[in-house]
Amino acid sequence: MPQAIIPTTEKQNLIGAIQRISKELSTILEEIFLLRHKILPALHEEYDTHFKLLVDKIQKKQLEEREYHRYAELLLIKLQRGEHLTESVLQIIQSLVRQEFNRIRSRLEGTRADLSRKHASEYLDHDASQIPISKQPDTVRLYKALAKQLHPDSSYKIDNADEYWHIVQDLYKRNKIMQLKEIHQLIETRTLHIVQDHQDNTIAHLQQQHRIVDRHLARAQKKLFDLKKDTLLTIGASLQNETWRTLHQQELLQQYADIEDQLHTHKRTVQSLCIRYNIDRWELLDTRTNDMDNHATFSDITTQNIYFGSGM
Repeated sequence: MPQAIIPTTEKQNLIGAIQRISKELSTILEEIFLLRHKILPALHEEYDTHFKLLVDKIQKKQLEEREYHRYAELLLIKLQRGEHLTESVLQIIQSLVRQEFNRIRSRLEGTRADLSRKHASEYLDHDASQIPISKQPDTVRLYKALAKQLHPDSSYKIDNADEYWHIVQDLYKRNKIMQLKEIHQLIETRTLHIVQDHQDNTIAHLQQQHRIVDRHLARAQKKLFDLKKDTLLTIGASLQNETWRTLHQQELLQQYADIEDQLHTHKRTVQSLCIRYNIDRWELLDTRTNDMDNHATFSDITTQNIYFGSGM
């Protein structure tokens, strides 16, 4: 008789452990969802209200500084190799650098367009047939699964399903498959029910489920940890403080001035090299024809130091 009780006790322990981990996972996923789709967007919007124009100028100026730094770097490499600088060499360098930085500008433009689509997104009905074309099959399958889960007639009965659906639509349009997976996982963990006496819930099956949810929990904890490293979460409350805003603006202005000094240094280097080798058309390297407009945003091209300075 005791031998028959042991498996049942082990099964109950596994079920309890899975439920506890699933509950913790659900809590963490909820926090990730709030940070990613509510708290951080609100903080970014508040920050942009006060500093966007200045941040845009810094981003433009840094891109120009990097471009001239690249010109100077390539010219010096030519000299170190014992090559002579000529106008034709200058034109080749110009072509290479412009190609390189046009790719960067395209990525920045793509980021801006991405955010424009986000702000312009509109609510669509719960109809999976309305999905846009040219999507990866995995993304389409995930979108359809979420459409089914969030449909008003779904057995999932999700609170605030309309709010989730609006976000899903936006993420799908922008091909944010990882964030779609987060929402899908959140819904799944919210509605996870284990039928304790079901014969399919063997110990081996429950052990496998335990490993899966434990692995998901570890990944979610890391995601949350990384998300909380966003600088805006640290300074969020300070955005309401006028004194802090004034000091931060001064930091950004100083950063702009420092970048401008570096730019002038690179320009002087290029100019002196061209004069040294009797190249009187060094102005060919003018980058203004490819200057960006005043709509730059946070992106992976520029580091957080651009926006918040090293003194924070």
